[in-house]
Amino acid sequence: MNLDEVDNIVRTARRAMRLGRIGFSVQQVNCIHDHHEVIYYECLARLNLDGAVITAGEFLPALEASGYAPELDLHLELSLRMVVEECIRVARMQRFIVELLQHRKPCDAL
Repeated sequence: MNLDEVDNIVRTARRAMRLGRIGFSVQQVNCIHDHHEVIYYECLARLNLDGAVITAGEFLPALEASGYAPELDLHLELSLRMVVEECIRVARMQRFIVELLQHRKPCDAL
């Protein structure tokens, strides 16, 4: 990869971060002895560019070589925090609805 290619990839990836076009995909890692046993999950960066999904292996080396990998790390950390916070919010709302329905009194008018 020459310097122009690295520069182009870095510009594209940084622009994608600003536009919210870099996200992540969660992938499970299974035990080699028992394929049904999940050992852990990996969070893998993905760049969505004009409908095409580009894996981290295609853009991360350029970011690392140019010193911008920490910017990607921060972007992904903030994105993941937002997803977790939204999951917590939804879970709380679901719990609230269940509790509300459990304590509801029958309506005589129906």
